This record gives sequence, structure tokens and C-alpha cells, in this order.
Amino acid sequence: MPPARLKCGGRGTLALMKGKKRILIVEDDYETGFLLTELLKLHNFDPLWAKDGAEGIEMVEKEMPDMILLDIMLPKVSGTEVLSVLKSRPRVKEIPVLMCTILNKLNEVEKCYELGASGYITKPYDPKRVIDKVRSIFEAS
Repeated sequence: MPPARLKCGGRGTLALMKGKKRILIVEDDYETGFLLTELLKLHNFDPLWAKDGAEGIEMVEKEMPDMILLDIMLPKVSGTEVLSVLKSRPRVKEIPVLMCTILNKLNEVEKCYELGASGYITKPYDPKRVIDKVRSIFEAS
């Protein structure tokens, strides 16, 4: 069985060499994070998982994912704060961010887009919709 990650220089991994897109999930709820991880694996993505906003910021800088699925309601640092921080950093500001939350208020959606989010999806998740949204954001970027 090959190692889960083999370094191949820079931010590359064996998964990236095979063409898999790396997606960082920033989600504090264990069940939701686990289900998103498994869903992304099923669709040939390479998921990573941070369990709070502070860890999410750190992992983005370290792992340089191709996309971020970011929950709005997080401990330590909220999703909107994480988004604001990431979009202010030149090295990572172009990474597409799909906001994920139980909130479906128009002002939250507008705030996320103003901060630079690429899209928005509400919980409970429809697996097909999640994958369709992820793919459409990749196609647009």
C-alpha cells in the first residue's frame, strides 16, 4: 500500500501528480466534516480537514489547497473572519472559497460574496449539489 502523501517538490503530492484537486474542508462538526471528506474522496478529490478557523488558516498556508469549503460558524475564528484573512494574503487570495453553513440569510450571503467567496451552499447538504458546486467553481477558475 503506497503512503498517503509523497512529497514531489513544492506543494505537490502524489495525489496532485495524478490530477486530483486538493480541497480543504474547514468544519468543526465531526459528522459533517467526515461526510464531506468521504464525499470528496468518492468523487476523486484529495480532501484535507481543519476543525476550526485558526487551524484552517494555518493549513491553507501550509498545504495550498486548490479550493476551500469553509463553514461560517466556527470556534476560535469565524468563517467570515477566515475568509477576510485569506483574501488579504497575496499568496492565497486566489484560492476559491465555497462558504458552507446552516445560515441562509441574504445578508450573510452578500457579506461572503463581498469578502471574496466564490460560492455559497447551505446545510443540510445535498451531496450532488455539493459536488456540482465544487466542479462549477473549478470550471470557472
